[in-house]
Amino acid sequence: MGMCASILDEALLSSFKIVDVVISSDNSDDSADEYDETDLDTYSADGNVIPNSKTFETVQDLDKHANQVPKSFLKSFKDLLGYFERPLQDKEDKHHLLIRSFLIWLGGLDIPDTETLPLKDLKENDSRSPDEYLNLLKKNLNIYNSIFILLCWAAGIKCFKIKGVYKTGGFDNVASSEWAAVNVNGAWQIVHPYRICRALSGKFPQGWLKSKTEDLNTSDVAIFKTSFLDYYINPKPEQFIYEFFPDDTDWQLLPDPITEKQFLKQELYYHTWWDTDLRLTSKRQYRITSTKGKVSITLNGTEHSMNDLILWYDLSLLDSNGETIEDTKLLDHDYFQRLVFLVRNCSSWVCKILLPVEGTYRIVFYGGRLNKPLTAICQFSLICKEAYKDPVPLAVNPGCVGLGPGPFAVMGGLISPTYTNGVIQSEINKTLKLKFRVGYKLPECFKIKANLHNSNDIVLKGDTTSMADCSISNTIQGREVTITVNTPDDPGYYMLELLTNKMKQNGRVLATIYWFIKL
Repeated sequence: MGMCASILDEALLSSFKIVDVVISSDNSDDSADEYDETDLDTYSADGNVIPNSKTFETVQDLDKHANQVPKSFLKSFKDLLGYFERPLQDKEDKHHLLIRSFLIWLGGLDIPDTETLPLKDLKENDSRSPDEYLNLLKKNLNIYNSIFILLCWAAGIKCFKIKGVYKTGGFDNVASSEWAAVNVNGAWQIVHPYRICRALSGKFPQGWLKSKTEDLNTSDVAIFKTSFLDYYINPKPEQFIYEFFPDDTDWQLLPDPITEKQFLKQELYYHTWWDTDLRLTSKRQYRITSTKGKVSITLNGTEHSMNDLILWYDLSLLDSNGETIEDTKLLDHDYFQRLVFLVRNCSSWVCKILLPVEGTYRIVFYGGRLNKPLTAICQFSLICKEAYKDPVPLAVNPGCVGLGPGPFAVMGGLISPTYTNGVIQSEINKTLKLKFRVGYKLPECFKIKANLHNSNDIVLKGDTTSMADCSISNTIQGREVTITVNTPDDPGYYMLELLTNKMKQNGRVLATIYWFIKL
């Protein structure tokens, strides 16, 4: 998955420390021409000064160098290449590091965030300068891939432009794209410059994850950032094929290439999927046809990977088969989210979806580790030919907390629950007892509260009798807490919400667990 740390370690010094690099959006201003001349000892063919290579000891140093190209080096590809090559003269894996430098530089450019049509006549002996190509890029007349290919050619790296398609979330299902294949050390590798330099999108769930740069005034904040995604430098072909399909099947770089029909049928995984350790164990295809308005999707992980993994979802109705939707609730985005039952049970999630109208839907799953942004990991198209009649939505939209104990329960101080499944089957007028061990690293006064909601989001019982004030001692054993709920005398669907005073934001107590209760 991308250029791994071991490759970079071998290419540079043995004392290398690999660091994450976030590329700023503006690196081409006049200040980039300002250097301390005491550190300059090398000149390019036209007299431009190149920084001394002695200071380049880490990937961070190399990336900083690539991200500070002076404008005077944009007059020719020869000068620009000389700037990138200078700190790499004595490096064994020079081509790998050059490719990274090219992409770091491209990713840091202050360019409008659109992928446009490429130049039709891309030639190895093109007389235009890098500066001219950048001006075309700013006018949406060029793309990152073209400049990357020209840089590879200038460096003597074999590089081909690959045309193909990628899966989208719209009706057309696919759209045109292009990327590159480079030959390094005798082996062909995939490089997707646009995805490396520009594509990172996700969501910050309000109340749980904070962004240093985004304003969380809504419950569902979309983010889009310029970020260096090195996954798309030499991604594994067997993973890349879930997103992209080349016109020439040879460029799949697979021992057994698939057909375009197979590509369109298979599920859509984004690059972040491969970091979750999840497996799709239900029907493995992109388009899923509902059964009487119901769809089920099952994801399995490992016990270790699920400890701090959070899932979220977004269900959208794309087309209602030409019918006029008069029911205002069907125009409510939150209503559709409450028709998704994402149930956690130890190392698996079972997602039940109710589709209230015939048509085409899209569900996107977002995933991420605790306290990290949630990015899209996979997506499915749902086809409903028979609507689910009179669905009963969840009383509350649980958001990224989901149904069942997970990472937020641990954050709230509740561990080792007696009910690990997010769905509890019970009976009317029964006493339901839920037990936990309370974590030992808690405030001296620990409070927990349970609310029982009906399907209309009316709190039937604020279980104040189970409010537990516990003096917590710092022992490994912790303390057991029991939540007692007397179930209602009406059969139906309910939601049990648990809150602890350990989970607060702006003075507001936040939910740590939700359970769906069937009576």
